[in-house]
Amino acid sequence: MKGLYWGQAAIGNADWSGARLVDVLNYYGFSDVSDIRHIHFHGLDTGVDGVSYAASVPADIVLDPRQDVLLAYEMNGAPISRDHGAPLRVVVPGIVGARNVKWLNKIVLSQVESDSHWQQGDYKVSSSY
Repeated sequence: MKGLYWGQAAIGNADWSGARLVDVLNYYGFSDVSDIRHIHFHGLDTGVDGVSYAASVPADIVLDPRQDVLLAYEMNGAPISRDHGAPLRVVVPGIVGARNVKWLNKIVLSQVESDSHWQQGDYKVSSSY
């Protein structure tokens, strides 16, 4: 089995504020992205190998204007603390928390899923254990 076994579930609650990623992408001219299938997020934190933490989510989630995928800079009415990903964190409702990349450094629009170790190995989510 690849990935982590969380048992029944893991849960946390917070009130996030920020800019919707779809609005930011549209502002910067990325409104016609029909060939994009995945959005990659890279953090400033690195593993022991020096490679940055990275993960991706399907583009249709991020690019759907009905979704609230955020570039979050506030948590519970205050600026995000360093421990929770300051100054910027991506928050993708309905997706496993490992995809809510902290200390966001880079966003990549791609045709393929992230090949990062964390996407493909450690934090790979499987529906069957």
